[in-house]
Amino acid sequence: MQQQQENGTSLRFRNTRPVKLLVGYFDTKEKTCLQAPDLETDASADDKGQATVRMVHALSVSSMPPVNVHTYYFDTGEHTFILGKGACLLLGFINGDQEISRYNTNGKTDSTQQLDWLFEK
Repeated sequence: MQQQQENGTSLRFRNTRPVKLLVGYFDTKEKTCLQAPDLETDASADDKGQATVRMVHALSVSSMPPVNVHTYYFDTGEHTFILGKGACLLLGFINGDQEISRYNTNGKTDSTQQLDWLFEK
């Protein structure tokens, strides 16, 4: 984890069909953790569908904040996925057409979902 916190990581892969990469971000603003994609500060934060938290507090890691899961979509081909500095989790790949509905695993109401109605047409 120290390598990821100090230097970041790049993952090179080739896929023969569309895939989604599941990435876990610790739910904290601590500098030791990689921050989740945020459209308010980064216009490209959803270029692969990654801005939406798919599973809120999906994982628990000892001595760490809860983990929120995001997905990144990749078409068929060769890719280099670059992660900035900070702790995070690469959880694996799923089929690109597999949908993951937004899910809150902690049993509490997700405040970001409560505000969605403000922006609906």
